[in-house]
Amino acid sequence: MHTSKLLFLLSTVLVIACSGNKKMYQSEILKGKDYSVYKTYAWTPTLDTSYTKLVNKQHLENELALKVTEQLTKKGLTFNKENPDCLFRYQLVMNRKYDVNQETGTAYNAEVYVSPYNTNNMVYMFSSDNKAYTYTGELEIGMLRSGTLVIDMIDYKNGKVIWRTSATAERDEANLPGIYKTLEVIIPEMFKKFPRK
Repeated sequence: MHTSKLLFLLSTVLVIACSGNKKMYQSEILKGKDYSVYKTYAWTPTLDTSYTKLVNKQHLENELALKVTEQLTKKGLTFNKENPDCLFRYQLVMNRKYDVNQETGTAYNAEVYVSPYNTNNMVYMFSSDNKAYTYTGELEIGMLRSGTLVIDMIDYKNGKVIWRTSATAERDEANLPGIYKTLEVIIPEMFKKFPRK
């Protein structure tokens, strides 16, 4: 009984660990807070520009604002730049890293011997030093892009973060879906635990 549970748990962990496009979502809420008082919002600009080597900042901010606005409208909040109850701010961390894959195997340095007395033309394989050598296969170098997007909800009056959501993902750079498609997938997931129905 315990063995089957352990094997199931191990197989689940392996499936998650081996998935090609990793995504992870987290959400934090300030306990005891009445979120129904927040009816209007505005954006506060990010000061972070480190990711701009990989993504166009203006294009990202436009798409991000559209997708977040859709979610906040569904939750009953209205955009009000002049008199907001809360502010939203984003932070984005993006990196590139190399992914190196190389096939290796062990074989024997075989030599061929054909006996002159052999009537069946049999070929014998042997190794003169009987030592294994390592065969190195084709080397594949890929580029991965990893990123974490954090969105904070901030109380306008006291400047405190009252809700935070984040998404972390890693993908092969050769198969990136683009900003629009990426935000279309991750923003609804990030707002699933938003503290308003």
